[in-house]
Amino acid sequence: MGTTMDQVKAFMDENAFKYRVDEDRNVLISGFVTEEYKDEDGEHHLRVVIRVDEGGEYLSFFAPKTYVCRPGHASVRAVLETAARMHWCRKLICWEYDHRDGEFRASVNLPLEDSLLTHQQFHRCLHGLIDLVDKSYAQFKHALDTGTCLDSDPDEARNPAAPTAGKGRRRVARKPGPMPVTADIGLGE
Repeated sequence: MGTTMDQVKAFMDENAFKYRVDEDRNVLISGFVTEEYKDEDGEHHLRVVIRVDEGGEYLSFFAPKTYVCRPGHASVRAVLETAARMHWCRKLICWEYDHRDGEFRASVNLPLEDSLLTHQQFHRCLHGLIDLVDKSYAQFKHALDTGTCLDSDPDEARNPAAPTAGKGRRRVARKPGPMPVTADIGLGE
Protein backbone atom coordinates (compact mmCIF):
# COMPACT_ATOMS: atom_id res chain seq x y z
CA MET A 1 0.00 0.00 0.00
CA GLY A 2 1.28 3.45 -0.79
CA THR A 3 0.42 6.73 -2.42
CA THR A 4 0.60 6.86 -6.19
CA MET A 5 1.12 9.67 -8.64
CA ASP A 6 -2.47 9.06 -9.78
CA GLN A 7 -3.70 9.95 -6.28
CA VAL A 8 -1.61 13.12 -6.27
CA LYS A 9 -3.01 14.06 -9.69
CA ALA A 10 -6.56 13.42 -8.44
CA PHE A 11 -6.05 15.84 -5.52
CA MET A 12 -4.72 18.46 -7.95
CA ASP A 13 -7.62 17.85 -10.36
CA GLU A 14 -10.19 18.34 -7.58
CA ASN A 15 -9.11 21.98 -7.43
CA ALA A 16 -8.51 22.39 -11.15
CA PHE A 17 -4.82 23.12 -10.51
CA LYS A 18 -2.69 23.06 -13.65
CA TYR A 19 0.35 20.78 -13.61
CA ARG A 20 2.57 18.53 -15.64
CA VAL A 21 4.00 15.18 -14.69
CA ASP A 22 7.58 14.08 -15.34
CA GLU A 23 7.16 10.29 -15.38
CA ASP A 24 10.93 9.65 -15.52
CA ARG A 25 11.52 11.44 -12.20
CA ASN A 26 8.11 10.56 -10.72
CA VAL A 27 7.30 14.20 -9.97
CA LEU A 28 4.40 16.53 -10.53
CA ILE A 29 5.28 20.17 -11.29
CA SER A 30 2.90 23.07 -10.77
CA GLY A 31 2.97 26.80 -10.16
CA PHE A 32 1.02 29.09 -7.88
CA VAL A 33 0.42 32.83 -7.71
CA THR A 34 1.77 34.50 -4.56
CA GLU A 35 0.92 37.78 -2.89
CA GLU A 36 4.39 38.77 -1.64
CA TYR A 37 6.96 36.22 -2.81
CA LYS A 38 8.68 37.00 -6.10
CA ASP A 39 10.69 34.44 -8.05
CA GLU A 40 14.09 35.15 -9.62
CA ASP A 41 12.32 36.79 -12.59
CA GLY A 42 10.44 39.19 -10.30
CA GLU A 43 7.10 37.43 -10.84
CA HIS A 44 4.61 36.65 -8.06
CA HIS A 45 4.91 32.95 -8.80
CA LEU A 46 6.07 29.91 -6.84
CA ARG A 47 6.96 26.69 -8.62
CA VAL A 48 6.12 23.59 -6.57
CA VAL A 49 7.30 20.04 -7.19
CA ILE A 50 5.61 17.05 -5.60
CA ARG A 51 7.57 13.81 -5.55
CA VAL A 52 6.32 10.35 -4.64
CA ASP A 53 9.23 8.38 -3.13
CA GLU A 54 9.92 5.02 -1.55
CA GLY A 55 7.12 3.19 -3.31
CA GLY A 56 4.54 5.73 -2.19
CA GLU A 57 5.57 5.69 1.46
CA TYR A 58 7.12 9.17 1.39
CA LEU A 59 5.84 12.36 -0.21
CA SER A 60 7.92 15.52 -0.75
CA PHE A 61 6.64 18.97 -1.64
CA PHE A 62 9.34 21.50 -2.51
CA ALA A 63 9.86 24.83 -4.20
CA PRO A 64 13.07 24.57 -6.26
CA LYS A 65 15.29 27.62 -6.20
CA THR A 66 13.03 29.46 -3.80
CA TYR A 67 16.10 31.66 -3.46
CA VAL A 68 19.64 31.47 -4.78
CA CYS A 69 22.56 32.63 -2.65
CA ARG A 70 25.84 31.48 -4.17
CA PRO A 71 28.54 30.07 -1.89
CA GLY A 72 30.81 32.85 -0.68
CA HIS A 73 28.14 35.53 -1.22
CA ALA A 74 28.15 38.18 1.52
CA SER A 75 24.56 37.33 2.47
CA VAL A 76 24.88 33.55 2.91
CA ARG A 77 25.21 33.76 6.68
CA ALA A 78 22.17 36.05 7.02
CA VAL A 79 20.07 33.85 4.73
CA LEU A 80 20.99 30.73 6.71
CA GLU A 81 20.21 32.49 9.99
CA THR A 82 16.88 33.68 8.59
CA ALA A 83 16.10 30.09 7.58
CA ALA A 84 16.93 28.86 11.07
CA ARG A 85 14.72 31.56 12.60
CA MET A 86 11.84 30.74 10.26
CA HIS A 87 12.24 27.05 11.01
CA TRP A 88 12.10 27.80 14.74
CA CYS A 89 8.95 29.95 14.41
CA ARG A 90 7.05 27.75 11.97
CA LYS A 91 6.00 24.16 12.01
CA LEU A 92 5.73 22.09 8.85
CA ILE A 93 8.21 23.82 6.55
CA CYS A 94 11.92 23.02 6.21
CA TRP A 95 14.58 25.08 4.50
CA GLU A 96 17.30 23.34 2.51
CA TYR A 97 20.55 24.85 1.22
CA ASP A 98 22.74 23.27 -1.47
CA HIS A 99 26.20 24.64 -0.73
CA ARG A 100 27.44 23.53 -4.16
CA ASP A 101 25.33 25.89 -6.26
CA GLY A 102 23.56 28.16 -3.76
CA GLU A 103 20.06 26.75 -4.26
CA PHE A 104 17.90 27.51 -1.28
CA ARG A 105 14.53 25.80 -1.23
CA ALA A 106 11.52 25.37 0.98
CA SER A 107 10.14 21.88 1.50
CA VAL A 108 7.54 19.86 3.33
CA ASN A 109 8.11 16.14 3.74
CA LEU A 110 5.42 13.66 4.69
CA PRO A 111 6.35 10.12 5.73
CA LEU A 112 3.25 8.05 5.03
CA GLU A 113 4.76 4.61 5.59
CA ASP A 114 1.76 2.25 5.49
CA SER A 115 -0.93 4.97 5.57
CA LEU A 116 -2.95 6.30 2.68
CA LEU A 117 -2.60 9.97 1.80
CA THR A 118 -5.74 11.93 2.67
CA HIS A 119 -7.17 15.01 1.00
CA GLN A 120 -6.57 17.00 4.21
CA GLN A 121 -2.90 15.92 4.51
CA PHE A 122 -2.21 16.73 0.87
CA HIS A 123 -3.71 20.21 0.98
CA ARG A 124 -2.17 21.07 4.34
CA CYS A 125 1.28 20.29 2.94
CA LEU A 126 0.72 22.04 -0.38
CA HIS A 127 -0.95 25.19 0.94
CA GLY A 128 1.31 25.30 3.99
CA LEU A 129 4.37 25.37 1.75
CA ILE A 130 2.96 28.11 -0.47
CA ASP A 131 1.68 30.22 2.44
CA LEU A 132 4.84 29.98 4.53
CA VAL A 133 7.12 30.87 1.60
CA ASP A 134 4.88 33.82 0.81
CA LYS A 135 4.77 35.05 4.43
CA SER A 136 8.55 34.82 4.90
CA TYR A 137 9.47 36.67 1.70
CA ALA A 138 10.23 40.01 3.41
CA GLN A 139 12.66 38.36 5.83
CA PHE A 140 14.55 36.47 3.12
CA LYS A 141 14.59 39.42 0.73
CA HIS A 142 16.03 41.61 3.48
CA ALA A 143 18.71 39.01 4.31
CA LEU A 144 19.65 38.61 0.64
CA ASP A 145 19.79 42.35 -0.02
CA THR A 146 21.48 43.56 3.16
CA GLY A 147 23.33 40.59 4.65
CA THR A 148 21.46 41.15 7.93
CA CYS A 149 18.42 39.55 9.56
CA LEU A 150 15.17 41.24 10.49
CA ASP A 151 14.44 40.80 14.18
CA SER A 152 10.75 40.00 13.76
CA ASP A 153 8.96 36.95 12.51
CA PRO A 154 6.50 37.26 9.59
CA ASP A 155 3.41 37.54 11.83
CA GLU A 156 4.96 40.33 13.89
CA ALA A 157 5.81 42.22 10.70
CA ARG A 158 2.12 42.13 9.70
CA ASN A 159 0.68 42.67 13.18
CA PRO A 160 3.00 43.88 15.97
CA ALA A 161 0.39 42.87 18.57
CA ALA A 162 0.36 39.22 17.41
CA PRO A 163 1.94 36.74 19.80
CA THR A 164 5.24 35.32 18.59
CA ALA A 165 5.00 31.66 17.60
CA GLY A 166 8.17 30.78 19.50
CA LYS A 167 7.30 32.81 22.62
CA GLY A 168 6.92 30.77 25.72
CA ARG A 169 9.38 28.09 24.70
CA ARG A 170 11.48 27.24 27.69
CA ARG A 171 14.88 25.66 27.68
CA VAL A 172 16.02 23.86 30.76
CA ALA A 173 19.68 23.06 31.26
CA ARG A 174 20.15 19.37 31.94
CA LYS A 175 23.00 17.05 32.59
CA PRO A 176 23.60 14.62 29.74
CA GLY A 177 21.57 11.45 30.05
CA PRO A 178 18.10 10.10 29.36
CA MET A 179 15.29 12.61 29.60
CA PRO A 180 12.46 11.71 31.98
CA VAL A 181 9.06 11.37 30.32
CA THR A 182 7.59 14.12 32.51
CA ALA A 183 10.32 16.66 31.70
CA ASP A 184 9.56 20.02 30.09
CA ILE A 185 10.28 19.46 26.42
CA GLY A 186 9.69 23.04 25.32
CA LEU A 187 6.09 22.84 24.15
CA GLY A 188 5.36 26.36 25.40
CA GLU A 189 2.52 25.41 27.74
